[in-house]
Amino acid sequence: MSESSNTNPPGNSHLDDLPPLHHAARIGDCAAIRRLVDKGADVNTTFDVGRHLEAYPRIMTPLMTAAGSEDGADVETVRTLLELGADPVLVVDEQTAASHACHGSLEWAYRAGGDASRLQLLLESGSPLPPDPYLRNQMLCRTASVGDAQRLSVLLVGRIGPGGYFNPEESVQRAKLAQEYMKQWDFVEHEEDRVWASQVEDEANREELKRAACGPLPHEIPLHCAAAEGHADCLKMLLDAGADPLARDYCQRTALYDAANSVTVRILVAAGVPVEDTDSLGWSPLVNGVSDGDIERIRALIDAGADVNETHDRGYTVFMSAVSSMKRSLDVLKLLIKVGADPHAVTERGWNAFHAGVDVDGEANEEQSVRETLCYLKELGIDLERRNKLEHTPLAKALMEGTSIEVQVLCDLGADVNAVCPMHQCGKEQCSCIDLPLLFHAAVGIGVDSDDKTAVLLKAGADPFVTDEQGCTPLMHVAVRMTKALDDSRACYQSLLNGLLALPLPDESLVRRPDKYILKIQCDAGKYLREFADSIPIRSTSEYAAEWRSEQLKCLEFLFAYECLVRANGTGSHNIGP
Repeated sequence: MSESSNTNPPGNSHLDDLPPLHHAARIGDCAAIRRLVDKGADVNTTFDVGRHLEAYPRIMTPLMTAAGSEDGADVETVRTLLELGADPVLVVDEQTAASHACHGSLEWAYRAGGDASRLQLLLESGSPLPPDPYLRNQMLCRTASVGDAQRLSVLLVGRIGPGGYFNPEESVQRAKLAQEYMKQWDFVEHEEDRVWASQVEDEANREELKRAACGPLPHEIPLHCAAAEGHADCLKMLLDAGADPLARDYCQRTALYDAANSVTVRILVAAGVPVEDTDSLGWSPLVNGVSDGDIERIRALIDAGADVNETHDRGYTVFMSAVSSMKRSLDVLKLLIKVGADPHAVTERGWNAFHAGVDVDGEANEEQSVRETLCYLKELGIDLERRNKLEHTPLAKALMEGTSIEVQVLCDLGADVNAVCPMHQCGKEQCSCIDLPLLFHAAVGIGVDSDDKTAVLLKAGADPFVTDEQGCTPLMHVAVRMTKALDDSRACYQSLLNGLLALPLPDESLVRRPDKYILKIQCDAGKYLREFADSIPIRSTSEYAAEWRSEQLKCLEFLFAYECLVRANGTGSHNIGP
């Protein structure tokens, strides 16, 4: 291999310009290392390998690079560099070759390289541990996270204590430095958002500093690191070396909260870690377990005595936590029911499991998850029309906070689409709640995807002619919303409605085929509404203004089409609006 060759493994293009000696050390090319040193290369030269990552500087020698590399370097690479005069005692930015052998030469920006044989050789050659006890603890934590029991054993034998390290003042100072570092990026897209965004950021930073003083982060406790990554051998080794099984992080969580599998759960329980426990949020290990969705881990916690009917957050149950988990699964729900969980429980806020199952993030938003979860709740006999303390049914909550998929499934299960529930309405000076039929919630409420939700309700049998206290229908409200910013809003509103009334209706024979009848009206109304909308300027400066306009137009299409269908069937009012 030529000294100038810098061919990197795939995905490492950010290191293409490593100096030849650092590169040879990283890939373990001992012959190239010898040639370069023979030609005069300084074996102890330093280079910032982190400069291309817009990260903290990562200045290191070729020996440090070889110590932590996972791209070909091994113990023979380290031995070669030492034989050629590499100084194992050097400390650069409080890091040593030994520390790089534990957490990798590129730390968080890269894989965790190194191995026990490299670490052992470096320690025997005089490479010191970092002088900072926090950094020494990080060596132990990262080794436990990687799961290298041999490397962990080398560190534990008379070198680093297993219990971790925490200094409240230092923790707060590190948090402050991290906050200062983040200020170099501006995440505010719109100038009008800057004041409130700054207030939110300041409050979040204050809370973060409070937490920093309360205890170490989970990744700063070796026992937590081993448990969270599921490394049973490392977990046992730490406990045998004297690690406190009851150690808690800044959220007052033991390692059991994040134990990654059933094996680590059993090890910790056997070591005396309590299953019945609460963190600073009131969560138990079981609640945290069902949130992650690993059924074997959940089963192990239950076998260890976890209470499947415990509650937190004003009566929120374990079953509700499983229903609302981003990683929810039918198997977990069935397991909880099998071992005695009460699916019919109601929280202090009046929520039942249907309320909990709405507005869930991640994979739980996919249709299969929504359908199988909500259908199972229906199968269990949970009340689909249960009203919470705000008088909202699960369907009302889905219209405000959930997705159109959740609305669709609830309607398919028989939710009352004509129920009347309080709807949030905000004016210039205050917000209020007004009792309105759910079609208003869909068309002009605070939820997203108003067009899709409106269509779902109408197809499920929602009455398009429902009115508010002033006798206005949802269609009228949408029309007002689209035209209210105009100087001649009243005339424009009336013109829009008159134009809809003037559209020709499909042949009456199509009434017996509602889908085709609706589609024909939508086609004609959609064309008219788009042309009408082109004459109305969008006054809002929001980046979502065009999207909102599109939703309003689709809502009008659906509402008008279903009004026409109801009138054609002779069951609805003929008055589209004043």
